[in-house]
Amino acid sequence: MNYQQLISEPLADEDACGINLEDDAEFQNFFFFAQGTPERYDGENTLPAEPPDWRQVKKQALEYLAQSKDIKLICILAQAVLNTEGVNAFAECLQGLAGLFETQWPALYPPLDEDEGDPLERNAALAHLNEPFVVNTLKSIPLASARGVGQVSLRMLNQDDDENDLSDGQIKAIFAQNNSEQLQLFYTSVTYSLASLDRINTCLRDQAGHQYTVDFTALTALLVQMREVFNDYAEAALAPNEPDEQKNDQTPDALNSDGSAAAEDNAAHSPGSQMRTGASAGRTGTADISSREDVKRCLQAINQYYVSYEPSSPLPVLISRALKLVDKDFLAVIKDIYPDALPAIHHLGGIAEGETAEETSDDDDSW
Repeated sequence: MNYQQLISEPLADEDACGINLEDDAEFQNFFFFAQGTPERYDGENTLPAEPPDWRQVKKQALEYLAQSKDIKLICILAQAVLNTEGVNAFAECLQGLAGLFETQWPALYPPLDEDEGDPLERNAALAHLNEPFVVNTLKSIPLASARGVGQVSLRMLNQDDDENDLSDGQIKAIFAQNNSEQLQLFYTSVTYSLASLDRINTCLRDQAGHQYTVDFTALTALLVQMREVFNDYAEAALAPNEPDEQKNDQTPDALNSDGSAAAEDNAAHSPGSQMRTGASAGRTGTADISSREDVKRCLQAINQYYVSYEPSSPLPVLISRALKLVDKDFLAVIKDIYPDALPAIHHLGGIAEGETAEETSDDDDSW
């Protein structure tokens, strides 16, 4: 499931963000359910807090998302996705949320304050990204693991030296045993997450003022530390790999780990296929662009550069839009970017209402 697309795409042409579910009792009960069971005392013992059934939370959140683009709902969905699918899918949720802020600011839920126009309710909704359900999961999530040795997590790395049984050499060895493409994808997901949080605050600052930006420190501190861990212990996996001379007829992006040609369909639908790492993006050549798939790979590589090294740039938004247009014909592109110009284009080309350019060309080959 592509969470970025699911979250950022409008629900309908006339009502992109759907309806306001604020007064829906079942919708409000959903948020109580998503909090899990708090710590409680049964008269004799203190019972620990319990998380919710994350798969059920995700299922219900997706059902409500089909009705309303609600920020709090999306943040809860991101929590559920992180706890069921991991960092890569979590990053997609943040990308989708950032895209909503940039394209649907006036229509998002909860709405802006009627009198002051401030986004205080939206800020309160975003605070769910700093909750323990996110922070504690990121601390515990495995960054790398090796059978018989153990796994590396921020929680383990932040332990005192006398509590941490692994040396730096052992940690590097654990990372070395992991698939480099998976490590690259994880690293890129972390980078995208940081960039998305920055995009959200940039929108808040531009639309409402600097005083309404959200303090994501609890979340960003962990993401930054994750990136530093990868730079320290997985440098070899993140570095670009030069292809063997015997494989010069194949680009690195077209090869599987065993050297065989990869199926484009598998690559297109694999988790995080839109999130290429800086290392792999850096290897994307532009000398032999002979198909739309080559164009997409190059655009993705350019997009990755800006996300990784210039996260404040607005270009990723435009590049993402361009990627959606690659497979469209001329009229479909015009309809997408400037629908008001369609009548003039139809008149210029002699195309009747409801008729395609191809049909007109077939009828009149004098061109």
